[in-house]
Amino acid sequence: MLGRLLSAAAGAGATVALADMYPDALPTLGLTKPKDIKLTYFDIPGAGEKIRLALLLGKIPFKDERVGFQEWGELKPKTPYGQLPLMELDGEVFGQSGAMLQYAGKLAGLGKHQDDDARSD
Repeated sequence: MLGRLLSAAAGAGATVALADMYPDALPTLGLTKPKDIKLTYFDIPGAGEKIRLALLLGKIPFKDERVGFQEWGELKPKTPYGQLPLMELDGEVFGQSGAMLQYAGKLAGLGKHQDDDARSD
């Protein structure tokens, strides 16, 4: 039994090392960290602040773009739902703060149990 556990642990370690050295060699089975994350929100602690904090707690690098109320009138028609926050992941734009928070929490490794998804909102 112990031999099987050690063998499995060694295999998992080798898989992680291989994935780090050759990221395109293995299929991805879970979340992969995007190369570029940009969070756009007002310079206030509202719906975007929880997402900022989740990314910061997880030490996930991201561009924190803060929009002034003067800029909002011009930006609003360009947003998916006419609202902020926006999250841009490798060039693709998303616009639902609850989904962004869950995603940021998973990237940051903040949940320990499957039920934690319900607790991250």
